[in-house]
Amino acid sequence: MAETGPREDERHPDDLIGMLTLSANLGRIYAQDESEKANISAIDTMRHSFRADAAALFYMTGEKDFRVCLAGTDFPISLPEKRWTLCVETHSGDASIARFGPWSLPGIEKPLSDWISARLYTSGSSSGFVFLGKDSGPWTEKESAALASIRTIIAPIIEIRFQRDAEEHKRREAELLLSRNESRLRDLFEGSRDMIYTADAGDSITSVNMSGPNLLGYPTKSDLIGKPFGSFALNPSDRSLFLERIAKDGYVDDYEIVLTKRDGTTIFCLETAHTLKNPSGGIRELQGIVKDITQRIEAERDLWRTNLQLAEANL
Repeated sequence: MAETGPREDERHPDDLIGMLTLSANLGRIYAQDESEKANISAIDTMRHSFRADAAALFYMTGEKDFRVCLAGTDFPISLPEKRWTLCVETHSGDASIARFGPWSLPGIEKPLSDWISARLYTSGSSSGFVFLGKDSGPWTEKESAALASIRTIIAPIIEIRFQRDAEEHKRREAELLLSRNESRLRDLFEGSRDMIYTADAGDSITSVNMSGPNLLGYPTKSDLIGKPFGSFALNPSDRSLFLERIAKDGYVDDYEIVLTKRDGTTIFCLETAHTLKNPSGGIRELQGIVKDITQRIEAERDLWRTNLQLAEANL
């Protein structure tokens, strides 16, 4: 029986089929896995294909984390920026392939005699550098050319991957910022000592903070939600006038209104509100703040009575 050649995944990258096979495998790894495990799988694959004794991928994430994946390990190692930079700038080529040695990887005492390295990819603020080492003899020109060709082929694939990563990172940051802002708005909404409410176009309350039921003497928000705001007005015509003004102008500032509490007592309030409109220009929602000024009104009345009594005493 005639001997068959090596399987494609066992070919050395210094021949065309081996180089294309390795490039395809690396492209598949980075296309299918968007986690850091892709770097581990990639450097394991490169060590196997180049028949290296040791291999590592030094990379920097978009968040400025400096890491290295060692072939044969299950997780990346974080390095101090100074040490990472020293390894990369001293031993790795930029546009070209670098050959050097002897040298040992971080955390490994035994040096290997011959190393080859190259910048594998650059995407925005992220970069990756591959290091391959062996003791069986110098790296050949064919092997250097193969590494350069592989870099050229897979760099666009990794670029697309990192663009997706950057977009996903921005999306997560935006969601986190939105969540924080929503939390701050909820705290502001619930922490206000004034009643804050929203109502639909029919003036029925759709949401309210806890200051609303506290102001009107009710135990829960649900006692107010769904009820017309005007049902709490002592004089319904005051609310009708308010709705006419806000429909015309889109807002009302410091509107004086007397509200009736659950126990029948009345309170003097100032209301400031504005509208949100639908595309046709109609009112979609009212958003308002109601401030209790009863104590101020009573103090003004007491002062008026005192002044009146003093005036009568001087007659």
